[in-house]
Amino acid sequence: MDSQTILYSAALAVPALWVVWSALGKKKQLPYPKGPKPYPLIGNMLDFPQSQWQQTFTEWQKKYGDLIHVNLLGTPILIVNSLDVAEELFVKKGQIHSGRPRSVMSSEIMGWTWNVVAMDPGPRHQAIRRIFRESVGAGVVATHDPLILRGAENYVISLHGYKGSPVDLSVAGVASVVITLAYGPTVYKDHGKELTKLNQAALDQITDISTKLWVVEFWPSLQHIPEWTPGATFKRVGAHGRRMQERIHWWPWEEVNARYKEGRSGPCIAVNYIEKGEDQELAQDAIGMMYAAGVDTTSATVINFMYAMMTHPHLQRKVQAELDSVIGHGRLPTPNDRPNLPYADAAWKESIRWHPTTPVGIPRRTTQDDVYRGMYIPKDAMVLFNIGFMLRDPRIFENPDEYRPERWFEPGSENLPDPNSAAFGFGTRACAGRFLAERMGFCYAMSVLAAYDIVPIKGKEVKDVRKTVYEDAVVSRPVGFECEFVSRSNLAGSLLGEH
Repeated sequence: MDSQTILYSAALAVPALWVVWSALGKKKQLPYPKGPKPYPLIGNMLDFPQSQWQQTFTEWQKKYGDLIHVNLLGTPILIVNSLDVAEELFVKKGQIHSGRPRSVMSSEIMGWTWNVVAMDPGPRHQAIRRIFRESVGAGVVATHDPLILRGAENYVISLHGYKGSPVDLSVAGVASVVITLAYGPTVYKDHGKELTKLNQAALDQITDISTKLWVVEFWPSLQHIPEWTPGATFKRVGAHGRRMQERIHWWPWEEVNARYKEGRSGPCIAVNYIEKGEDQELAQDAIGMMYAAGVDTTSATVINFMYAMMTHPHLQRKVQAELDSVIGHGRLPTPNDRPNLPYADAAWKESIRWHPTTPVGIPRRTTQDDVYRGMYIPKDAMVLFNIGFMLRDPRIFENPDEYRPERWFEPGSENLPDPNSAAFGFGTRACAGRFLAERMGFCYAMSVLAAYDIVPIKGKEVKDVRKTVYEDAVVSRPVGFECEFVSRSNLAGSLLGEH
C-alpha cells in the first residue's frame, strides 16, 4: 500500500470512527449554540476571519445571536456577544469557565509559562494574584499616589510644545511609573528606556502571534521539528520570542537584586519580597508581568481618551471647565479629586465604552461541560469576547456609536453597565492590575487636559470620526492619530521651571 493510499484511508477513518463512537456510547447531545455551518474535517476554517475579528463577530451576532459556536479543526470556539451571557457564564459560573486556552506558541515554544494572564486557575495562579493584591490591590493602591503624581507631571512636561503621535511618549510616561514601582528608581534610571523598548517588542510579538492561526496550535507535535525545516516559520518566530521572554524575566530581577546587596536599590515591590525572604520566585513572575499587564493597555486607554477629546472639542471644553472650577490652574489633578469631577469621570468612562482598548478581550477556556439555555457548552472550548460590541450594544446604549458623556447622567443611567466590568475582564479573571491602571490612567488623562488643549495638526483634521480606523490588535488605538498640545495656562511652564 503506497503512502497516498495510507493517507486517504486515514482521512476516511477519522469520520468513520467518530460515527462508530457516537453510536456506541455517546448520549444524544443538546445542540451547540448557533454558528456558521462547518465543513467536514476542517470545520469553520474557511469562515473564521484572518483579521478584524470584532467586525466579523458583530456581523455574526446579527445572524446567530449572543452566543456563537464555531469549530476549527476539531477545536470548539465560543464567541460571546452579550454582557448578560458573559455575566451568567463567566461570573456566576466562573469556577468552571475560567481556564485559559493552551498556546503552544507562547507557552511551550516561547516559554511564557510564568505569565499569570495565561495560567489556568490553581495554587500558583492564586499565589501570583495574591502578590498583585498585596502590591497594587484596592486596599493599597493609593499608597502609590506620590509616584503616580510625579509620573503625571513628567508626562505633562514631555508633551509641552509637542505635535505628532502621542503613542511613544504615552507608553514611556506610564512605563516610568510601572518600572520604578516594580524594580526601583535606580533600575529605571539606568535601564528604563531599554526595558521599555524590550517589553514593547515582546508585546508586539505576542499581539502578532495572538491574532494568527499557527499550524502548531492544531498539531502540537510539530513543535519538536528542527528550526531549519522548510515552512517552520513558527519555530524561528518562537526562538526569537523565547530570547526576549528570558531577558524580561531575569534581567531586571537580577539588576534589582544586585542593587539591593549594594544598598542602592531604593523602595520597590521587588525589594519588599527580597526582604521578606519568601515568595521570591512568585514575586519575580508577578512583577515581570506588571509591565505587560499594565503599560500598553493603560497608555492606550489614555490615547483613546485624548482622541475622543480632540474629535469632540466642545466636550473637551466641558471637561476643562470642570477641572478649572474644582482644581484651578495652579496644580494638576490627583486621584483624590475624582469624586469631585463627575463630568470628567463620565467622559473617561464614556471613552472606555466608546472604544475599549481590548475589543476582543483575553480568551478563556471552559473546564467542564455545561448547559446554557438549552445549548451544549463543551469542555475545553476556547471563548472569545466581543467586548467592542457589548459596549456598543444598541439594546443597552442609545445611539451607541456616539461619544456622549451625558448618557451617564440621564434618567435610568444608574442601570447602565459599568464599561470597566467588560474592559478589565469578568469575574475571577478580571485584570489583577486594574486598580493601578484605572487610577493612573484617569490621573494622566486629566492632567493633560488641565495643562493643554488637544487639537488637530493643521491639515490633518479628522473629517468624519465615524470613519476612524482602529488598530487590528489585542490592544487597539486609532490608526494614524496625531495631535498638538497647546498650553492653556502657565501650568505646564511652571512645571518645567520646577524640574
